[in-house]
Amino acid sequence: QVYLAGHDILQVSADGGSTWQPVAHDLPGTDIHGFAMSPDDPNRLYAFVVGHGLFHSDDGGRNWTMRSDQLPGDVMALATAGGTPETVYAGSMRLGVLKSADGGKTWAPRNAGLGSTRVMALAVHPIHRQVLFVGTEDGLYRSDDAAASWRKLPFPGENAVALAVSPSTPEVVMAIEFVRPGEGPVYRSDDGGQTWARDGNRA
Repeated sequence: QVYLAGHDILQVSADGGSTWQPVAHDLPGTDIHGFAMSPDDPNRLYAFVVGHGLFHSDDGGRNWTMRSDQLPGDVMALATAGGTPETVYAGSMRLGVLKSADGGKTWAPRNAGLGSTRVMALAVHPIHRQVLFVGTEDGLYRSDDAAASWRKLPFPGENAVALAVSPSTPEVVMAIEFVRPGEGPVYRSDDGGQTWARDGNRA
C-alpha cells in the first residue's frame, strides 16, 4: 500500500497510486507534517499531527494512539528503521535530527556533523538501516552510523526539501531542491549520493 499524508489529507492506494481512497481514522486532525511506515510491518504507521503530537497505528491507519508529545511543533519529517522497539527519526526545522530508540516515546538530538539544524526531509536505507539521508537548508547529508555522525554529500542543490531512497535499488537516491514557489529541480544519484544528475546530465 501507498499512503498520501500532508496538510489536511490522509489517503491510501492499493494499486501503486493509480487510485486513492480516504483512510477512515480517529486522528485528532489531519494537518500531518510527518508520516512514516515501518519497514518491518506495512500496517505500522507513525504520524506527527500539528498541535497534537506523534501518533502510532498498528492497523494501517484506522486506529491511532498517542505516542509522544515531546516533539517540537516544527517537525517536518519522520522516518523509521524498524526493530523491536522501533527506531524512529524526526526532522525539526529548529532542532535538527531527533532519534527515538523506544518506538517514539522519548527523543534525543543527533546533529554531529550537520551544517544546519533546519531539517526538512529524512530517509532510511531500506536494507542497511544504519544508513540515513537528511535534507537541510544547507544541502544533503548522509549518516552511516544510525545518526551518530553526519557527512555532507556533493549534492548540487543549495538545499534539499524532499528525498527518497529506492526500495528496489537502494543506491538510487532522489532529492528536490527548493528554488521558488512552484519550482524545484529533481536530482538523482545512482551511487548512494556520491554523484548526481539533473535532467539526464551529471551535476
